[in-house]
Amino acid sequence: MTLIIGYDNRIAEATITAGSSAAGRGPEWTQDRDMDESWQSAGVTAAETWLEITFPEPVPLAILGAHGCNNSRFAEYRWRGWADPAKTNQLHDTGWLDHCPPMIPFSQRDWADQAFWTGRPIERNWSIRPRSIVSVMDQKHRLSVARLEVKDTSLTAGFWNVSRLFAGTKLATAVGVDLGSETGLRPTSQTQKSRSGKRRVQEGIPARRAKMTFSWLTGDERAVLIDLLDRTGDTGEILWLPDASDPVAIQREAYLATIFASRPIRRARNSDEPYSFEAEIEEWL
Repeated sequence: MTLIIGYDNRIAEATITAGSSAAGRGPEWTQDRDMDESWQSAGVTAAETWLEITFPEPVPLAILGAHGCNNSRFAEYRWRGWADPAKTNQLHDTGWLDHCPPMIPFSQRDWADQAFWTGRPIERNWSIRPRSIVSVMDQKHRLSVARLEVKDTSLTAGFWNVSRLFAGTKLATAVGVDLGSETGLRPTSQTQKSRSGKRRVQEGIPARRAKMTFSWLTGDERAVLIDLLDRTGDTGEILWLPDASDPVAIQREAYLATIFASRPIRRARNSDEPYSFEAEIEEWL
């Protein structure tokens, strides 16, 4: 299990181009943290469903992501990255991958289940969940250009949309979180009650949350953590990947979030346990 915290999103520095854009929904929307707004393609052909990120000079990157997507269960994607603006020196290429590969082994499927043949979530469940397309590189690369392409003939909406792009670096600790870490949901629905007792309810997508302690940081990891906290501040953006090593889970479990963390604490209790910090992570909807 490989736990990663992506940070230092450099997308605001980039120029974003797209295969096509619907009126008033250009790719500049992907540089805004407002997840209610998004870029939309004008159609769903492969020639229209791509986004390209170009930096004025090479930027050190380790993670690429697109968030707030509306991809169907049968979408395929490809992330690539180049060191030069002319795209002659390619440093990263995922190849074409399933966005939602089957999760349940065929031998474990219930023949009466709607997902028996596909092993994928049923449409009504997939359509209400937040969707991301994330790629973790084998190492940090200095990229001038990154490109995301999607093939999705099952997009019934007639367009592909992306709310936020991520292009940043990462913190990956050698030792994972302590026992007792927590994961859960924070409800976002609201209820208003009038004098007469009538109620008005607004439903919302619950935000995912995680709470954990890291007790075995190395000196180098501590330095990266301090850099992370300096760059994010109180409301800064991170990309949370609870298990980046699982190709099935990464697209379903990674999400943009805000991190609330104490500064690294130096412990005198054990000489082999010098640095520790506690963190709470909450999904940015």
